[in-house]
Amino acid sequence: MKHIQRTKFLLHLVDGSEENLIKNVIQINNELKAFDNELLKKPQILCINKYDLQNVQEIKPEIEKSLLNYDLPHYKLFFISTKSLVGIDELIKEIF
Repeated sequence: MKHIQRTKFLLHLVDGSEENLIKNVIQINNELKAFDNELLKKPQILCINKYDLQNVQEIKPEIEKSLLNYDLPHYKLFFISTKSLVGIDELIKEIF
């Protein structure tokens, strides 16, 4: 993970149809912290993928609410679909 220390920001792409989505996001950040606590100071973009699926669309409010309960590093949340390209333009604007 040494190469990650040279990045300007971190982008996490998470499968929105996973059962333990929030748990996985927390675990990713815990692993970053364990490797180098300074990584948590980097801006983070959290992309919930598969937003084209009805069940992911239905749980969007639950995901947003659940993330507020955790002390995650400064992050921006995007719901995207790499299949139908929903949210991709907004994500690109954020990155560039």
